[in-house]
Amino acid sequence: MRKGLTLGAATLCLLVVDWFTFHDFREPHTVRDYMTLFASILVFFCFGNELIGRAEPNNTAPAAKS
Repeated sequence: MRKGLTLGAATLCLLVVDWFTFHDFREPHTVRDYMTLFASILVFFCFGNELIGRAEPNNTAPAAKS
């Protein structure tokens, strides 16, 4: 729960940063801008992976013998 909350907050902050960085698409962007976008993509992927990982059952229970 704590990790998901932290990743959710980071995702929200990076969405705001990306909006301020890329709001004018006609403006030339620097390498720093694209590095910020790449970091955002990594955080979005990590947050999505965390959400999907929680939705799937953990297959650690022993199989039933018939």
